[in-house]
Amino acid sequence: YTVHDDAGPIANARVALVLPSSDYQVSGITDAAGRVTFDLAIAARDPVTLNLAVTGPNMPVSSGQLRITAAN
Repeated sequence: YTVHDDAGPIANARVALVLPSSDYQVSGITDAAGRVTFDLAIAARDPVTLNLAVTGPNMPVSSGQLRITAAN
């Protein structure tokens, strides 16, 4: 996942993913390029929709949903 604004990538942003109605949650911090990588084994067989929240230095909290499907 990549976090950026009009000025470019945002380093040190926290990205959190939560699967509703379960205990699954994972988070990470973006690198200098604004990227964070997750191992999403939960999407290995069936598509899932995760709740997404992003926050970081000098930026408001942003939230939404992220649909994940397995690669063929």
